[in-house]
Amino acid sequence: MRTLAELFGVASAKEVMTLTDPPAQGAVRRDPEYVFRADLVRDLAMFWLLPGERSAMLVGEKGAGKTTGVEQWHAALNWPLYMMTGHKKLRPDDLFGQYLPNDCGGLDWHDGPVTRAARIGASVLINEINAADPGVTIALNDIAQMGSRITIAQTGEIIEPAATFRIFATMNPPGRGGVNYHGRQPLDASTRERFMWVQVEYPSRDDEIAIVQRAFASVGAVSPTATRPWAERMVDVAAEVRASAIGSSDASDAIPETLSTRVLVRWARYWVALMNRTDAVHLALRRALTTGSDPDAAAAIHALVSAKFPTSPIHRAGP
Repeated sequence: MRTLAELFGVASAKEVMTLTDPPAQGAVRRDPEYVFRADLVRDLAMFWLLPGERSAMLVGEKGAGKTTGVEQWHAALNWPLYMMTGHKKLRPDDLFGQYLPNDCGGLDWHDGPVTRAARIGASVLINEINAADPGVTIALNDIAQMGSRITIAQTGEIIEPAATFRIFATMNPPGRGGVNYHGRQPLDASTRERFMWVQVEYPSRDDEIAIVQRAFASVGAVSPTATRPWAERMVDVAAEVRASAIGSSDASDAIPETLSTRVLVRWARYWVALMNRTDAVHLALRRALTTGSDPDAAAAIHALVSAKFPTSPIHRAGP
């Protein structure tokens, strides 16, 4: 047992069970650069430790840290985590298991990630769950609540999940009129009721600035003190884009795009790589996002960048 303070750097003496060694299957690599946010640790700890809870839904904008938060929680605990991603062709068999051909011309049963996790008391993470057909997500209803069991229809086996079995899922918010994220399906009401809901926001301004500074440093930029003004302006650009994005703004010229923390990190790294170019700040952002964006959205974002940044280059650290 270790405290939340020891594991995640938050002010709490609450203890949580950890494994001494990484699991043989479902191990998650610890990211030494990852910084746990106190609000997310609080919600994950509540879900993890509260009796009777089995399923948690993390909802937030793309790149807000939903998946990474769950991954690094498990990495800190050395706890096994199986992961999969929702998509329109996902079937219940992909979750629970199916018969597959063997080398002898017969069929062998293979557990899906939900079933594997349930057997050993591991966790399963289903990313972008609302990208799957609602008929697939409804298949989770019978197992999403504590006390429920898995029945394998093909084999007749009934599985009593281990007490530590947990289901995590992530989804983007639907936005006003559902226009933020195409291809997402509304979850059935019966499915929604079975999850503890966790809202994952973008990091605070100071935290996001620190993340961008570390990205600069990771590719040989000058010291964090020297890059802070650049990181501040990048985060300010992101904040303006987020506030102007469809789903956050009702304006007729709302931007159908947003800048995530993930994009900010890549923008910083690419900027250093392109430092010899006078337009490096724009080229780097194009490499990180906007070349693949709607042209009008890209133009609006780069107009904000031009307003925030002078032409001064970033230099690599050196003697």
